[in-house]
Amino acid sequence: MATVSPPMQLGVYTTPHESGVEIHAILEGSVAEQAGLEAGDIILEAAGESLARPADLTGLVRQQRPGTLLPLFIRRDGDEREVLARFPPRST
Repeated sequence: MATVSPPMQLGVYTTPHESGVEIHAILEGSVAEQAGLEAGDIILEAAGESLARPADLTGLVRQQRPGTLLPLFIRRDGDEREVLARFPPRST
């Protein structure tokens, strides 16, 4: 019988923003925290795709596989940069 793995999670609470998705809180120990994301960051793109609402981000995150990297293009304090979110490999 095949084991079904739970979907990947970034570990953020977000709301829509005119430019993408704004982070309001980050879960301690999450992929987002390890990537250096902060409350107040605006995620403009994930995997090269523009984000219009939080569900867009959730959908892209859930498509990730254990051990993969998800490039996020963010705006923080007026500066734009790329951040890599690293999803941990599944333990066996």
